[in-house]
Amino acid sequence: MRFRWAVAALLLCTSASAHSVYTVFDVPGATGTFPTAINTQRSTTGAWSDGSMLHGFVRDVDGNIETFDPAGSEGTHPLAINYRGEIAGYFFKNGRSFAFMRGRKDNIKILKIHGSSMATTINHADAIAGSTVVDERSRGFQRNANGELLLFDAPGAQDTFPLAMNNAVEIVGRYVTPEDPEHDHAFIRHGDGTFTTFDVPGAQSTDPASIDDDGTVAGSYADGEGQVHAFVRAAGGSISSFSVPGADATMAVGLDNHGSLFGSWIAPDMSTHGFVHRFDGKIVLFDAPNASNTLVDAVNERGVSTGLASKSGVTHGFLRTR
Repeated sequence: MRFRWAVAALLLCTSASAHSVYTVFDVPGATGTFPTAINTQRSTTGAWSDGSMLHGFVRDVDGNIETFDPAGSEGTHPLAINYRGEIAGYFFKNGRSFAFMRGRKDNIKILKIHGSSMATTINHADAIAGSTVVDERSRGFQRNANGELLLFDAPGAQDTFPLAMNNAVEIVGRYVTPEDPEHDHAFIRHGDGTFTTFDVPGAQSTDPASIDDDGTVAGSYADGEGQVHAFVRAAGGSISSFSVPGADATMAVGLDNHGSLFGSWIAPDMSTHGFVHRFDGKIVLFDAPNASNTLVDAVNERGVSTGLASKSGVTHGFLRTR
């Protein structure tokens, strides 16, 4: 997508468009359903609870749901899905976390990575990235489709946490330094292995959430007073920031291919709601039907978002099409 997102001088807030369509869903038998990612084909993955532990699920565009767990899992956490429906995540077993990849035919591969590992992102070429804890230090990893594994650290980092990857194998994430372990900084690891590090100007912590194929990064940052805002960083390095007017916090998860920014905001009463900040400056605020809290976790290239909708103390999954 081309970078067209900018903060308008005058912002117009509206309620959700009448053209938006919501689908609220649950994994059968679940006490809670927690979507985390969505692909271009509108397949959604995430976790669901049976009341005692978490399991994985994938829901296709027709509403069919499959559940899964790696063998012996004591808690399954899917975090990413590519356009073919292959899923990356992690699970717990015997007090340790293990990164996994699930193919389309329910074949689950445990990634052979030293340490306590978790996969956080997968691209269209089946490259996977994530982090692994070795000797009480978190390091980033990249695993190519052929199984080749590379460990890496952001420059000067004590701990490195990859969070998202595009189809050019550019990885974005956060890191902390030994001198300042309480505040996050952002990095981009480019396909050639070089790094770009950055902070939003005036931020005490910068936390990216996504990177598009053109290198545009979206995420959130905390300013000097701890207030959380959304940001977008263009591939050339320019950064724009944004907050829903009146929000206590604004958290971005990504952009669609029109340049619209999606995420959640927290109201003064601590309730959570969704937003779309269009590239023309218009802000659309929304909630899943009858939800007391709406948390947007992901958006695909076509502007279909997914996340959590809480109603009467129960958490459901939702899809929103614009």
